[in-house]
Amino acid sequence: MAYDECWMCWYSALRNRLDLRDITDMPTICIKIPDPLQELANGAPTMTASGTTVGGALHDLGTRHVALVQRVLTRGGAMRRHVNLFLNGNDIRAAAGLRTAVRDGDVLMVVASVAGG
Repeated sequence: MAYDECWMCWYSALRNRLDLRDITDMPTICIKIPDPLQELANGAPTMTASGTTVGGALHDLGTRHVALVQRVLTRGGAMRRHVNLFLNGNDIRAAAGLRTAVRDGDVLMVVASVAGG
């Protein structure tokens, strides 16, 4: 099975796991992309995505930018340990994680941890 096909299967499973609905009439949020990941978003510092939850919005973004979302979520659909997501300035891990509800106009900031010395 080709690599992209594996990820499309993963997105299908994630969609079912997060109980995603049709994207029409869903809130649209702004996702701020950190500099190291912008090349995976065609150089864009921000993108829009639709969904009722953070996970749903990431799924929507992943339909257009698979490689970007692969850096944010594991193949199992969990957040990667080195990535933090802040919805309107609040860490979603302290809320409902990827099931955190979003409203139209919310801002999701992706923060990739950088290590080194």
